Amino acid sequence: MKHKIADEMTSPRIIKSHFTGPLLPPQLWHKKPKILYILRNPKDLAVSMFHFQKIVLQVPEIRNQSFAEFLDEMISGELWYGPWWEHYLFFWKKRHESNVLLLRFEDTRRDLRGQVEKVSKFLGTDCSDEKLAAITDYCSFQNMKENNTTNPGFLFESKDRQNETFMRKGIAGEWKLHFTVAQNEVFTAHIKEKLYGTGLTFEND
Repeated sequence: MKHKIADEMTSPRIIKSHFTGPLLPPQLWHKKPKILYILRNPKDLAVSMFHFQKIVLQVPEIRNQSFAEFLDEMISGELWYGPWWEHYLFFWKKRHESNVLLLRFEDTRRDLRGQVEKVSKFLGTDCSDEKLAAITDYCSFQNMKENNTTNPGFLFESKDRQNETFMRKGIAGEWKLHFTVAQNEVFTAHIKEKLYGTGLTFEND
């Protein structure tokens, strides 16, 4: 599989993707480049995707969709990215491979500097304390939200969605403000069913 932009990038290079594992180039699993995969509590994932697709997908049916309707689709696995659990579990099963590092979004909120150091070690870089501090500051949510390269809201501007932004809050646990008690019970059971026996669990459930 060839990609003009990727082919023209000099090494070492960074490529960001939301693809599921099976959709990535097959040579990835033979050449074994460094792979960083970030997991997030599925409940917060649901909230994030609900708002995200309203900005990205300019489709009336989706922009007018209720959160309850979206949850039904997420539980059935009928979203445009496919079933969330298949996405997670593909990489979860590879977590012990030397070229794969799994991080949790919640840990980046709790200890960003610690996660930056973990990534630095994984990549084999020799960063000074000053460099690590600069990277940590650069990767803070507020700085990323103010950076057009990481928060390209101008790409999704909509006259009827003036107050929406590509990067919203960047917090863990926002699902508690969206889920009803009944929805939480149903979704908690859904998570347990899909992740049963895998060893993958999430905090604040």
